[in-house]
Amino acid sequence: PNPGCPEGEYSSNFTVISCTSCQVATFALAGSSECQQCPVGSTTLKPKAESLQNCSCSAGYCNHGNCFLTYQSGNSIPKVTCKCHSGYTGSNCHFPTYYLIGT
Repeated sequence: PNPGCPEGEYSSNFTVISCTSCQVATFALAGSSECQQCPVGSTTLKPKAESLQNCSCSAGYCNHGNCFLTYQSGNSIPKVTCKCHSGYTGSNCHFPTYYLIGT
């Protein structure tokens, strides 16, 4: 790791301290050599995010439902899951339930 860069910034050059800010939807811990991507379906509210905890659900990812970041047993990376509103189904809550009846 590069000890000179703070959280939210990275440097791939270990001989010269030249830190670059992470873009939206990425984050970096202190001393990182690159930014890490937020899980699919999530983003950060601003650049220079400092940790995975700064990732939150992307607007519109769950079309007709509520979005949650959930951790699975034994996995340190969360997964974005949708809880559909009544009348909708699908991984992103994009299908009306009546659409599937009779298919």
